[in-house]
Formats: sequence, C-alpha cells, structure tokens
Amino acid sequence: MKYFFSIRRFTYAIDEHQKKHEMRPYVRGTIGALAAAVSLLTVRTVDRRISFFICLIIFVAVYLAVVFIANYIVFLLAKHGCEKLFETDPEDDRG
Repeated sequence: MKYFFSIRRFTYAIDEHQKKHEMRPYVRGTIGALAAAVSLLTVRTVDRRISFFICLIIFVAVYLAVVFIANYIVFLLAKHGCEKLFETDPEDDRG
C-alpha cells in the first residue's frame, strides 16, 4: 500500500487495486480526543483577562496543530510497516 499524508483530511492509503483505505475509527477518535484535551488545557492556562475570541483562536490553532502532528506520526508509523492503523476490507483478499 502507498500512504498519503493529507493536510486537509486524515491520512489515507491506496492499495494495489487503487482502493482507498481510511484510518481506523479508534485512531481518528484518539487523535481527536488528544487534540481536544491539549487545546482545552492550553486555553485554561492562558490568562483569564483575554477575550473569548482570542481563546477561540488559540483553541483552534492548538487543535489543528495537534491533529496535524498526530496525523504525521501515524503516517510515519504506517510507512514503517504498521498497516493495522488503516481499515482493510476482508473481501479485498478473496480475489
């Protein structure tokens, strides 16, 4: 399989039959939960006197950064042989 790192969506893979494989739901859920937790902790540690909109901008920026970094880590793991991070259809192997 060939793995593609995508900035606009989650990393995906394409096999020899040109079928697209997405990351498993638990991997996507773990990345989302990690990003939300880090973002909330970051906003809570920021000074309380700043406005809501600045807190929102900080939350979004940290969330996107964590998702970007986590997707890149999954991409590197997949390229080095950890194929179980992606969904594969068992019917693909039947031929």
